[in-house]
Amino acid sequence: MTPLAAPLVAHLFSGSFGVQTLHPLEWLVLAGLLLILAAQIGYFRALGRSSGTTGGRFGAAFAAGIERVTKLPAWAGAPLVLGFWALATAFIGFMWDVSWHTDLGRDRELFTVPHTLILLGLIGLGLSGVVSVLFATRASARAGWRLGRFAVPSGAAVMLALSAAALVAFPLDDVWHATYGVDVTLWSPTHLLMIGAASLTPLAMALLLWEAPGSTSRHRRVQKTVLLGTALVGMSTFQLEFDLGVPQWQALYHPLLIAIAAGFTLTAARLLFGPWGAVRAMLVFLVMRGLIDVLIGPVLGHTLAHFPLYVVEALCVEIAFITVRQQAIASLLSGVLIGTVGIAAEWLWTQVWGLQPWQAGMLPMMWVPLVGAVAASTTGLAFATRLLGPPAVSVTPRRWLGILALAATVAVLAIPAPRTGMATELRITQWPVSRAVTVVDRNGQKTNTHEVMVSVALSPPSAARDVDWFRVAAWQGGGVVNARLVPSGPGVFLSERSVPVGGDWKAIVYYARGEVIGATPIAMPAEPDQKLPAISLQPVRHGALNNAQLLLMRENHGGPALVADIAYAVFGLTVAVWLSLLAIAAGRLASWRSARGSVSPFGSALGVHRPLRRHRRSPARIPARLR
Repeated sequence: MTPLAAPLVAHLFSGSFGVQTLHPLEWLVLAGLLLILAAQIGYFRALGRSSGTTGGRFGAAFAAGIERVTKLPAWAGAPLVLGFWALATAFIGFMWDVSWHTDLGRDRELFTVPHTLILLGLIGLGLSGVVSVLFATRASARAGWRLGRFAVPSGAAVMLALSAAALVAFPLDDVWHATYGVDVTLWSPTHLLMIGAASLTPLAMALLLWEAPGSTSRHRRVQKTVLLGTALVGMSTFQLEFDLGVPQWQALYHPLLIAIAAGFTLTAARLLFGPWGAVRAMLVFLVMRGLIDVLIGPVLGHTLAHFPLYVVEALCVEIAFITVRQQAIASLLSGVLIGTVGIAAEWLWTQVWGLQPWQAGMLPMMWVPLVGAVAASTTGLAFATRLLGPPAVSVTPRRWLGILALAATVAVLAIPAPRTGMATELRITQWPVSRAVTVVDRNGQKTNTHEVMVSVALSPPSAARDVDWFRVAAWQGGGVVNARLVPSGPGVFLSERSVPVGGDWKAIVYYARGEVIGATPIAMPAEPDQKLPAISLQPVRHGALNNAQLLLMRENHGGPALVADIAYAVFGLTVAVWLSLLAIAAGRLASWRSARGSVSPFGSALGVHRPLRRHRRSPARIPARLR
């Protein structure tokens, strides 16, 4: 065994995979979700048995019930039902987990309630693919690929690939923490694999709907709309640190991530569903995100995430496609409108309800989300037209256009990536404004918490000009508290409200302007298990705006560089494989549909205002099993 592998294997058997919870009643959420799944399975089985054609077999009865309700073959309907449940379970767990870490800090064991929900959801996504394969094989379905005696629908193949990588990443995440510390962030490679897999799964499920034969019923249109709305929810998960008011990256990332999510998903929805397709997908997003945020916030008692609306962006897409008949140009116009009018609307929304309001200093760089929106809209065009195939659209972009647009989307994400500190001196003065309250911290020790006001003197005073944020931030003591620093004299700034210190609270002066993201500590608790001493509260503290990462992820520590290099390389390769498989599967479906000369399952609601034509092909170009 290599010296690198030995400590990792030892960690796997160290007993760290324990169970942890704050309140035993939290497990009722897990029980409730399992009860919903059991009720769905029982309902479909009973409905199938009532038809009298299944002979009492469980699988046959379940399949018959699924087909009766979903109007889909069982190999498409069953994974959609199970997949929706698995996605909801994983997303609730993910939102809960991020809020947990933000409000309460790190967990000590792997199996918290949120982690268990995430794992259960990822397993459910894999089982959805397996169920699809089993039912397709049983029905000898003409779908996807043939692997021996198994029929593998295209959407199922993508779901299996996504789930497999995410399930491998789950235990490796604990190994990553053992190697580099407990980094409470979305951006480790193992976290990104799990988030990325769940975010792309709605597109794989859309392939199943596309692959399934059937008419363009209203029932089918609703299913597809919900899938694209779910895809918008998935693509918006990367904004969550901004939604919770604890960003670790440049403020410019927030509008950029919104522009990319809106550009790809809403443009694809309009192409696939025709008039009002983008608006319907947006409405599904608002309902789903609103319900889950209410569950995590007011019901479970965590910080309420403040998410974007996408209302104006959806209307921009609709206007673009009404104004321009040519699909490729309409998609480009959609990106332009999203990156300008849509982002301007989200700017106003952050001032009204955002935990991270955008500031005027960002204006010179707002071309970045514009480029991101155009690139993402073009990528959405490429995906939709590849899925629809040549007969379904008036303009078919060449394959390289989609690849180029995807590359541009990835490239623009690198623009706001740099993060540095700043050689600015601070004098921090604090004074108590409330009585001390005795609490028990996460180490089981009694300690005191109280509220303080904070005054900060900057040198030079001009450093506060055109900032993205300049505030006192406190978190992990039971919530998130942000107090903006407002001018109270030449170069002196006062917190607009008091902030908590002591106990488990971490408090810093937090500053951002462009790529400068700096912080100075006010007070932080000791972390005995991480060998981190306390940063004591002082009446006056002098400091500098060092790189904020040093405080935001204080528990993080160095480790073998080779492990990180390999992990990020594997992540990049895995994403490339996922996207390639999605493109191949979509293109394969379009090719087969064209070979059959059949009408698109999306029907005339494609925004294509002419009937689909039957293309003549020589028998040699048509797959043998379709002749």
